[in-house]
Amino acid sequence: MSYFLFGSFDVSQSKSFMQVTKSYGERKNVYFWFDEEITCYQDLPKMCLEQNSCGNVRFAVTSFAQKYNSSDLLFPYDQYTAEELFRDRTREYFCQCCRNHLNTLFECLRKLMEVSALSGFEIFVVEGYDDAFQRKSCTLDEMKEDILLQIEAASFIDSCIYQIHL
Repeated sequence: MSYFLFGSFDVSQSKSFMQVTKSYGERKNVYFWFDEEITCYQDLPKMCLEQNSCGNVRFAVTSFAQKYNSSDLLFPYDQYTAEELFRDRTREYFCQCCRNHLNTLFECLRKLMEVSALSGFEIFVVEGYDDAFQRKSCTLDEMKEDILLQIEAASFIDSCIYQIHL
């Protein structure tokens, strides 16, 4: 199964921020899809609708290596062998690689927040289709820490909607 990172937010200015965000992400091998560009997984808009996600702009985030899901942004499985990730029979290197991936992802999410003057920001993290999301109200940094703790503990992330404090 593949992970998807997507969501919605309200923006009161023109949508010119989209190209700035896309360009910034491209330099980091992170791809942003907005509104009707979201064709990577047809259930993303459906999940937003079912969960009453109220933003006037929808987005999804993928990588250039995996344009149809977000797993590559969260986990290093495609870049390293199991022997490399779990050398010395520990999870230390694996966790460090996950931290590096999350740092890049969250730099791009911060850039989105910075250039869009958004309000009402919700980020979904899900493995495949889900209709039973846990909701967490937090900052972007708290979201990052929550995901990292889950990855470090179990290499798995629970389906969640993060309502980000701006």
